Amino acid sequence: MFRKIGILSLVIFIFAAVSISAQGQGRQQMTSEQQVKMLTDTLGLTADQGVKIKKIIDDNMAEMAKLREEMQNGGDMQAMRDVMTKNRTEMQTKITAVLTDDQKTKYAAYLKREQERRQNRQQAPRQQ
Repeated sequence: MFRKIGILSLVIFIFAAVSISAQGQGRQQMTSEQQVKMLTDTLGLTADQGVKIKKIIDDNMAEMAKLREEMQNGGDMQAMRDVMTKNRTEMQTKITAVLTDDQKTKYAAYLKREQERRQNRQQAPRQQ
């Protein structure tokens, strides 16, 4: 149970960090196709899994875009964060349901590496 919560937390953190990083540094957010390719390369997704995960990501991205637009129109920042966190958790649960046990293990390891990479990057002095 705690392991699942930990994995969910990591995925939420990764998607949040990717979104914030992409916005803050002028980089474009990865498309759902790019995310599926990355997951396919990392986890060995089947074509069917890729299609299912792409739909999950597309649905989540559409909801996140809607929430960002609401925020730009004067929405409540904390409420938006709460909803985005909930959406990312739901997306992670849906993606995990598509994966095999072996892929879930690989995914957890990948998320851990990404979290460590982000932490190292955040701790490094910024160059301007």
